[in-house]
Amino acid sequence: LSLLKENEEYWINPVVTRGSAWWDVMEPFPPSVHVYTKLIKFERYAQYYKTGSHIVTPSTRHVPPQCIDAKAKTYSRLQMVLAELEAKQVDPNCYTLMLDLDGNITELTGGNFFIVKNGTLLTPGPKNILLGISRETVFELAKELSIPYMERDIQPFEVYNCDEAFQTTTSYCVLPVSRFNTRR
Repeated sequence: LSLLKENEEYWINPVVTRGSAWWDVMEPFPPSVHVYTKLIKFERYAQYYKTGSHIVTPSTRHVPPQCIDAKAKTYSRLQMVLAELEAKQVDPNCYTLMLDLDGNITELTGGNFFIVKNGTLLTPGPKNILLGISRETVFELAKELSIPYMERDIQPFEVYNCDEAFQTTTSYCVLPVSRFNTRR
């Protein structure tokens, strides 16, 4: 018996805590595991398959991997919350794309980013991003279709002048990008 309605899907999200923090040593609590579910609202993304999404790069920068490794998927990402708040002032419906300290594209606050230039897929290298499953699927498909791809630093100038751009994540898979920092 399924409790899901037709065309419904849910996130199943495990959360693991480490337990006591240094400031509450007097009242320790054990590590814990929580699992929660959340309906994936596909209708939220549907419009972007027709119009493309809007990407905004805020001035808030991605924390360097020398400080916190981006491959650790944590909820302790204050810089991403601040970046989101800043980007949403430009466009409340935008997606936020972080830059590193050198001004290179890193990742969206909830996904990965690609551009296409002269038939080649370009995406930031693994140094300062969370390696997404959808990102890896794009590589697999590119390989199957003999589409060249490269991981390297990408500057905003290249995004303004690319042939195409898209973003990936588990919930919406692949979304086309039609605007970058308010420019088509």
